[in-house]
Amino acid sequence: MTRTVADLKQMFAVTAGYDAGDPVSAPVPLRHVSSEELKRVRIGYFEDDDRTPVTPETRGALRQARESLVGQGFEVVEFRPEGLEVSRELWWKFFSICGAMILGPIVKDHSRMSPMLREFMKRMDPEVPLCGQDLLDAWIQMDNVRGKVLAQMQQFPILLCPVCAIPAFKHGERNWQVEGKTIEYFDIFSYTQFFNVLGMPAAVVPIARTSEGLPIGVQVVGMPWEEEIVLEVSERVERDFGFCPPDLSRLI
Repeated sequence: MTRTVADLKQMFAVTAGYDAGDPVSAPVPLRHVSSEELKRVRIGYFEDDDRTPVTPETRGALRQARESLVGQGFEVVEFRPEGLEVSRELWWKFFSICGAMILGPIVKDHSRMSPMLREFMKRMDPEVPLCGQDLLDAWIQMDNVRGKVLAQMQQFPILLCPVCAIPAFKHGERNWQVEGKTIEYFDIFSYTQFFNVLGMPAAVVPIARTSEGLPIGVQVVGMPWEEEIVLEVSERVERDFGFCPPDLSRLI
């Protein structure tokens, strides 16, 4: 949404707090994170989820970010919360199956859809729609998983991990070979799906570029209602890297 974390912090300051126009907004006031408080934050770090491998260039970017934070005095420890795979499966139910159930009656004429939406609806054809009990069970399971993940993150309130398994890809590509494994379109985004369904704030900071000049970022994830800490850690990562205008001539 912005090129720098400083700009993102300004956007967050404007949108933070209760909004009478949004009945589910939380009355959480904006707060300041001191340097002393920030230095006490322990950071958990993982390079993959043992299911969807990431490219070597993505691993390299993560390691650069970790080394930068360690060099600035942060404690960065290898840690991946248990329960992420379950949260990914729940994401599929809420955002894919339920999404198709909602969109189905609206977009009956598939010929008028965008190619991406048409492909999504075709992909969802074999899925069995959720009944009321299925949806209720999924909501209960989501709360259980969220509680377990947040309990583990008491030790590591910030996570440093991939954003996506691969860098940007060409239009129409839907599967890739990574570390000898074929990964599909919906799988490459599992690293954001985890935290999306669990309602956890996250920021993405550009770190490196591929041999083709495409940007690679890392994901900084935090606890609910602690966006300020996410932004402060992201700003520390940005100090050694940050946004650089791409060389578009290499992509023509």
